[in-house]
Amino acid sequence: MRVKKRQLPFKIRVLLASLLLIAILGGISYTLLYYNVINPNAAFRSRQQSESISNPEYDPTPAPEPEPSAEPPAPEPPPASPPASEPTSPGEEPPDYPDEIYIPPPPPTPWELFRPQPLPETDPAYFPNFAFANRINENMTLYPIHFGMPEDYTNVIGITTFRGNNFRNNAAWGHANITQERMTVRYQIGVGSLGYWTGIGWSGQPAIIKWDYEMQQIMNIHPAMLNSDGLVEVIQGAMDGFIYFFELHTGRETRPRISFGEPIKGGVTVDARGYPLLYVGQGDLVRGSRFGYFIFSLIDGSELFHIDGSADPFSMRWWGAFDANPVIDIANDRVIIAGENESNLQFITQHRF
Repeated sequence: MRVKKRQLPFKIRVLLASLLLIAILGGISYTLLYYNVINPNAAFRSRQQSESISNPEYDPTPAPEPEPSAEPPAPEPPPASPPASEPTSPGEEPPDYPDEIYIPPPPPTPWELFRPQPLPETDPAYFPNFAFANRINENMTLYPIHFGMPEDYTNVIGITTFRGNNFRNNAAWGHANITQERMTVRYQIGVGSLGYWTGIGWSGQPAIIKWDYEMQQIMNIHPAMLNSDGLVEVIQGAMDGFIYFFELHTGRETRPRISFGEPIKGGVTVDARGYPLLYVGQGDLVRGSRFGYFIFSLIDGSELFHIDGSADPFSMRWWGAFDANPVIDIANDRVIIAGENESNLQFITQHRF
């Protein structure tokens, strides 16, 4: 009669074999980790080295046995007394000697602002026809141009000129809470055409301004938005000859548009001091007779100033368009703008608020 041996189920045998294999691999892994990462020199230490590491007072050299002597041991000397302090007069505190002498760090070297200079291929010295010419009112003092760092360019919140400041390094304003990482169209504002010019021109970045509430009250903003606290207005020049004004978050019109009458290719500029002045350059001469640069009042939308770019005696060509955006030297009340007539104009606004 045969006795049939009972065997464990196959799944249990596989499980036990897996646990045994894991235990073996775990022991090997720990051994390698210990001798290579945690304590790489442990495999090469002797017993005495291990004892000296675990017990810093351990000395492997056996202490010598004292030799017998007939003389009694000498008494230990008394502890040395602390040094006497310097004599002081009655009522005067003894001097305090610090353990460590503090040496202050040297003062930081001030950072010298860069000095702008032209590239070799744009240096005026290489152009024989280039010349500086000034036409200044005798009663006006022209101070040196002064621009600081980009964050000091404007006194208002927003984007007042093309790419933000005199460094032209910031085309945006504010903060965005980006979660979906994709762009969507929030609203659309249609524009017309003028001749063969349509849409928005190149470098036609809008100005985005968060107006001061007191300044907002004196401008021709629609009554429904006049008392809006924290109004952020977008000002956009277009190829159809109009300047549009609308609220940033909703796209609603904030004030009547200005009929410029000629294409606007460049971006419009708001005075960096927060003054209600709008600087607009003409992109082409389509149906009018004036060709140049304009300043408009943002109080009532009226024209305040015009420069005839085609009649400038210092220009090297008659084309009077202004596609560039000016920068405002707020320290000296000066506007600097380059024209397509190859002139670099500077003028004083002489406005005070």
